Amino acid sequence: MHDVGKIGIPDSILMKSGRLDAHEWELIKTHTLCGERIIAAQSFLPLSGPIQPIVEAVRHHHERYDGSGYPDEMKGNEIPLFARIILIADCYAAMTETRAYHQGKSHEETMTIMNAESGIYSDPELFEAFSKMIENCPLRHRQAATLKEPLHPC
Repeated sequence: MHDVGKIGIPDSILMKSGRLDAHEWELIKTHTLCGERIIAAQSFLPLSGPIQPIVEAVRHHHERYDGSGYPDEMKGNEIPLFARIILIADCYAAMTETRAYHQGKSHEETMTIMNAESGIYSDPELFEAFSKMIENCPLRHRQAATLKEPLHPC
C-alpha cells in the first residue's frame, strides 16, 4: 500500500532499465504525495483515528534518518514510526529483488549494505530489530532449491 501513488507514474519511467534523468527522478518522488492523497481520499476511511498513521506512513516512507529523504526532509524520530518501518522493509525488497534497472543482491550483501547505511537511511534501533528478526526467520533457512519461486524472507 505504501507505493499506491506509483499508479500516477508513467510505466515508461517505472520500468526504465537505465538511470533516471533529473525530471524522471522528480516525477518518481511525487508518488509519496500521490499515495497520501489516494489513501486520504477514501471516503469509507475516517481521516482521523486509525487511518492517520497510514496516511502519514505513505507520505513519509522515503524520509531518511539523516534528513536527506523526501518529501519533507524529516529526520530521526520526526519521521513517523510506521514510515521508518516501511523504509527498512522497502529497502530490503528493492535490493534483493531483480528489477528492470538492476539484478537482485543476495541477502548477505543486502544486509551488509543496509548495516553500513543504518543511521543514514534507516533508524538504527529499528534496523537492529529487523536484522535479528530476519536472521531468525524460519523461511530463510529452508532450501531455496526446493522452491519454484524465489524465497521471500518472512
